[in-house]
Amino acid sequence: MSDQKNLNSQDIQSSPRPVDAIEAQRLMQENLQQTREILKAVKDIQNNIKLQQLWGLLRFLVIIVPIILGFIYLPPLIKEIISSYRSFFR
Repeated sequence: MSDQKNLNSQDIQSSPRPVDAIEAQRLMQENLQQTREILKAVKDIQNNIKLQQLWGLLRFLVIIVPIILGFIYLPPLIKEIISSYRSFFR
């Protein structure tokens, strides 16, 4: 019987008071609001990272594509120009 009283008294002591429940509710609402703000910030950061990756790819292509095209198309043109100048100097 005394164990039963101890359990009941512990339950009463550990049960939240109405003020604590209201405070917990307010803290949970505040936490939820902050979590939403963090989620919005994370989405913005993810979008910025995607844009930076796209921009990096475009910059890479702008640099590499002309170099590759130059290696493909310039040697025949250079040979033609050199052969036409050789005829002038002979």
